[in-house]
Amino acid sequence: MENNQTALLTKLTPYMIVTNEKITGCNNSLVNLYEYPGTSSLLEKSIWSLLPDKQGNGNTTQTKINSFLKEAANGKSIKFTCWQKTYNKGLINVSMELIPIGQYKSTSILILVEELSKKPNLVKLYKKQEREYNLLLKHIKAVVYKADINTHQIKFISDNAVSLFGYPPTDWTTNPDSWINIIHPDDKEKISSKIHELINIRKPTKLVYRCYDKENNLKWIEHHLHWELDHNNQYILGLYYDITLNKIMEKGILEKEKGYKQFIEQSKLGIFKINVAGKLELANKTFLNLFEFNETKDCSELNMLQIIFAEETSEVLWKLQESPELLTYEINNSLNLSFNLHGILDNNGALIAIEGFVQKTDI
Repeated sequence: MENNQTALLTKLTPYMIVTNEKITGCNNSLVNLYEYPGTSSLLEKSIWSLLPDKQGNGNTTQTKINSFLKEAANGKSIKFTCWQKTYNKGLINVSMELIPIGQYKSTSILILVEELSKKPNLVKLYKKQEREYNLLLKHIKAVVYKADINTHQIKFISDNAVSLFGYPPTDWTTNPDSWINIIHPDDKEKISSKIHELINIRKPTKLVYRCYDKENNLKWIEHHLHWELDHNNQYILGLYYDITLNKIMEKGILEKEKGYKQFIEQSKLGIFKINVAGKLELANKTFLNLFEFNETKDCSELNMLQIIFAEETSEVLWKLQESPELLTYEINNSLNLSFNLHGILDNNGALIAIEGFVQKTDI
C-alpha cells in the first residue's frame, strides 16, 4: 500500500463503530486503550457504559453524542475531548472524533479515539492496521476515498468503487476529473460548484445527487465530505453510498426515469408492485424466483397479497393506509423473507397498491 494511504489507515486508530447507541465494531487498539479482555467484551455494549459514573464530564459527553446522533443525517461530524471509563473503572482523557458512516437515513457513526496523554507507536502497528482498515471498509459498505483538498484529485479509493461505479481504483487516481465525470449532466454544474464551495470553507456536509456508472446505469448516491489533517496538510475524506433503491421507493417504481429499468431488472433484491386486489403488476426476476414463478403471467390469477402475507394481509394494508412510508415486514418461516413496503395512495388518500423490495434474511 502506498505511503499516501498511511495517514488514512493510522487516522482510524483506535476506532469504534456505534449503531443505535451500541458498539458494533472496534479494533484491538481500542480494546487495549480501554483495557478490556477482548473485542467480544466490548461489542454490543452501550456507548454510554464507557462514560464516567459520577466524575469527569460524562453528562457533557452524553449531551454532545446525543446532539450528534440527531444531526448525523445531515452529514455533520464533531470533535471534542472527554473522560472515558476503562474496564478496570479507571479514567482516561481522550479526544473523540465522531463521523457519520451509516447508509441513507441511518444512525451509524465512526468514533476515532486518541489518548491525549500517550500516543501509540503507529509504525509498529501498520500491518495490523491495514487488515483492520480493510475490514472497516467492508463493514460500512461505502466507497471511501482520500483526495487533495485543492484539486480534488483522488489519491486513494476503496476497491468497492468497482461494484458501485464500474471503474477500478486506478481510473480514479489517474484521472483528475473522475469524480466530476460520474455526475448526471443535469446535476453536474450545481454539484461541482457546491463541492468547490464547501472545500473553500472547509464545511463537512452531505450531498445527494444522480450519477451514471460505467455501463450508463442511472444511480443516486449520498456523498459525505469531511476534512482531515495529514502532516499539517489538509485533505478530503469522502464517502459514497448507493441510495438508488431508497429513491426508487420514494418516487414509486412505475413513476421513475427510464434509467432505472436496468437497475430493477438486474437487482439482487426482489422488486414488485401489487394492487390492493392482490394482482401482481410488476416484478423482477429475483422476486419471481423467490416465489418459484417463471414469469409474471404465471401468477396473474393469484392473490399475491394472500400468498405473501396470509392472515396478516389486512393488518399490512391497514398500516400502509395509515402510514404509506417505508414499512419493514419479516416472514419467519422456511423462506425467511424481509420486506420493505411502500403504500401508493390515490388522489383521495385511499390505498390502491403496495410496492417494495424483498430479500432473504439469511443472505
